Amino acid sequence: MKKLRKIKRFIKNNFIQIFSVLGIFIIFGFLFHSNVIDFQANILNSKTSAPFNGTVYPIQKTPNWVKLSTQEWSFDYTAIPLDKFIDFPFYNPSELTIPFASLNFKNSNDALIRNKQVTFSTPYMGNYKLDGKEYAGSHLAVDIKVPMNTPVYAVANGVVVKANNEPSGYGNNVVLRHDDVPSLENDNITTTYFSGYAHLNTFIVNVGDLVSKGQLIGYSGRSGTATTPHLHFQIDNSNAPWHLYWPYTSKEASDAGLSFWNAVDAGLGQDKAIKSTINPLLWVQKYLSGSVNNTVITDNEVKVENTVNQNDDKLLNVITPPQVDQSDRSASNSDREVSNIITQPTINVKPEEKIFDHFVLNYEKSFIVGNSINIELRAIDKNGELFSDFKPVNDIYVNIENGSAKLAKSYLNAHDFKGGIANLNIDPLASFGLKIGFTYLDNKFTTDVLQAGTFKDLNLNDSSLVAINFLRDNGVIKGYPDGTFKPDNNISRVEALKMIYEGLQKDSNVKGVLEFSDTNSNEWYSKYVLAAQREGIVIGYPNNLFKPANSITKAEFLKMLLSSAGYNLNHVDRNVKPFEDVNLNDWYIDVVSIAKDKNLLDTSTNFFRPNAPITRREVAELIYRTVSILSTGKDKYQNIVANSEDVYRFYRQ
Repeated sequence: MKKLRKIKRFIKNNFIQIFSVLGIFIIFGFLFHSNVIDFQANILNSKTSAPFNGTVYPIQKTPNWVKLSTQEWSFDYTAIPLDKFIDFPFYNPSELTIPFASLNFKNSNDALIRNKQVTFSTPYMGNYKLDGKEYAGSHLAVDIKVPMNTPVYAVANGVVVKANNEPSGYGNNVVLRHDDVPSLENDNITTTYFSGYAHLNTFIVNVGDLVSKGQLIGYSGRSGTATTPHLHFQIDNSNAPWHLYWPYTSKEASDAGLSFWNAVDAGLGQDKAIKSTINPLLWVQKYLSGSVNNTVITDNEVKVENTVNQNDDKLLNVITPPQVDQSDRSASNSDREVSNIITQPTINVKPEEKIFDHFVLNYEKSFIVGNSINIELRAIDKNGELFSDFKPVNDIYVNIENGSAKLAKSYLNAHDFKGGIANLNIDPLASFGLKIGFTYLDNKFTTDVLQAGTFKDLNLNDSSLVAINFLRDNGVIKGYPDGTFKPDNNISRVEALKMIYEGLQKDSNVKGVLEFSDTNSNEWYSKYVLAAQREGIVIGYPNNLFKPANSITKAEFLKMLLSSAGYNLNHVDRNVKPFEDVNLNDWYIDVVSIAKDKNLLDTSTNFFRPNAPITRREVAELIYRTVSILSTGKDKYQNIVANSEDVYRFYRQ
């Protein structure tokens, strides 16, 4: 204890000196760290590659996808027969949007176009909808579909400025800086570009390395945020604030109510993406010259083994890419040696016995909001039988074609199929027609329009079904214990107030004592009556009565509803009768005229029946239409189906 007191006394008496020394160390550490970063940056900036001498494609050989068997689509690069490779195809954006159905596989040119559509799965500034359209999204690169471990090459002379792993983003990626290269727009103007190669399985270069055009820099993979093996090929210009650039943050996507994938499809940040990048393949193709330094598919650099399949006389050529010694990653380019010839075991490929033809979708034809539904996908072969060994070669993208629902997954892949069958869970969020689509290799499979289940005493053709289901989905009504709604029953004054306040999401958290002699402050309705009384929506009857259990008329309900919605009830043309049974001097002519003008009322007849008791069905319809106007910002109610999504969104804000 004495030593502890001495230490405390020393610190107290020498606080200023100690703090000063610590401050010096902190400042020194900061300056040292900053200088190290600056020093590293200066080293990279001082390095210059060989002068520009043209470009090569980042991939030299791609599979001829239209000639591969279903099984071969998932093969590693090493296992695909040599004769099923072709030279890297020419990137022509106009060919990527040609409808699949219009392409004839017997026509060699059409087959080549189809092959390009598979190879260039996502075009520059495209989306993930597999529509082949440029500038339909904010994907600022070209996704090149290739097998795992396909050799990847530097497209031009450059300096490695980045070579690392980003597990939640680009995965294993390499960025090269290319100085004094001709620009895409004008070959007489030189600029600096940064080529990026992402989702690699591995890379074989280090930061600071000088690389030559066509030099092997790594092998393709599916690392980071990737669902299938491919090369994300991107070129940033000097406007990009970092590399590899991406046009939005996770927060920006979340604030816009979008997932990562949906944000690309919605074109989030497209203007920034266009400003910071160029179309990478158009630039490469404009200055294409020469070949790679380490072309894999040549007799000199690849050992080919010929094996005879027991069931086929055809010789299968098995390609073996170079294997990289990763033990000396710190060595310079001149010291690093790569062994190009390591023979892999012979692979005998059994001829494909089954060919995928289509999916059969199994599901319940109706649903109830709050209960999950399941859609089963069954892969069917050309013979109409279950394809029990089916594994999709591309992701199967899931889209909500109609309605509103939460998907358990936005895509299905090989891991989801067991015995040729996959299942997807969906949580419906709204009680209007739900339709789900599945896109696989340009083929689309959709469900019928699923209809929402409803109360026992309503059918799917009921004119007020959407309105009633809307109130049920959002907890405004629950129905009766026997599962009925009793749509034609009358409604009491306090029930009407509750439905208005809950339906319009008005604040009813009011405390106090009811002053009406026929009400009870401990009853469930007290807060609604108190809130409505303080807002001037209700006044009560003479003799201090409220008559809570009395049926409410159509005219009375309209006044309550429109007052609660904030409409001005005093500016109406009193020279025109809205209905035959509404006179110009009736107290309710204002509210009825406004309601008719806002298209809240049924105008199939010229009679309103203002003094008739309002039914539960009519209340649901009036509240739904009013919420529709408030949620969409329209001047009047227009269309139930068109407004449904917006109306439900009103309750999710």
